[in-house]
Amino acid sequence: MNVTTGLLLTLAMSLPTSGMFNVGLAHEGGKARQSTKGSRYGEKTAFIISSIDAAAALEFQKAWHATRNGSDGFEGLVLVYKAEDGSISARSKGKSDEQHRFTFGWTADIIAVVHTHANADKPTPSEVDLKVADRFRVPVFTLTRRGMFVYDPETRKISIVQNGLDWLRSSKWNPRRAS
Repeated sequence: MNVTTGLLLTLAMSLPTSGMFNVGLAHEGGKARQSTKGSRYGEKTAFIISSIDAAAALEFQKAWHATRNGSDGFEGLVLVYKAEDGSISARSKGKSDEQHRFTFGWTADIIAVVHTHANADKPTPSEVDLKVADRFRVPVFTLTRRGMFVYDPETRKISIVQNGLDWLRSSKWNPRRAS
C-alpha cells in the first residue's frame, strides 16, 4: 500500500504495525514537540545510540554523500535493524526520488529510521517524522550539517545526539565493533 505523508497522514496512522507497506517521511515546516538538549533517552533509543559503530557511521556517510552533503533537497535514508548477535545493523537505502521526502517499505524488524534533511531545512525531525516514530514506536534520527538529532517516541522529546558533522566520524561512535 502506498502512503503519502502530509495530506494523507491519517491513512498512514491507521495502518498495521507489521507487514510490508510503504511509509513516507517528509520534511515540512512547523513546530516540533518539545526539544531538549541532552535529555535522557528511552531504553530503545539509548540502546541504538550506544550501539552505533564505525559500520553504522559508514552507512550514514553513504546517505549524506548521496544527497551531495545535504545540498540537493533530496533525502538519504538508513534503516536500522537489530542483528542476530544483539548489535545493530544499519543499511543505507540511498537517495529518494522525491524532494524533501522518502517513501520506503516498512517491515516489523526496523528498529530505527535515520534520514537526512537538506541544509536549507530545519535540522530536527519534522512533524511527519514524529508521527511516523509515534505510530511505529521507533526513534527517528535526522542527519544534518548542524548535527544529528533524534525524536524518541518513548520520551516524546527531540534531542541532539552529535553536534555539527561529528556523526560522520567513526571515532565518535562505539569502538567495540570494527567496520
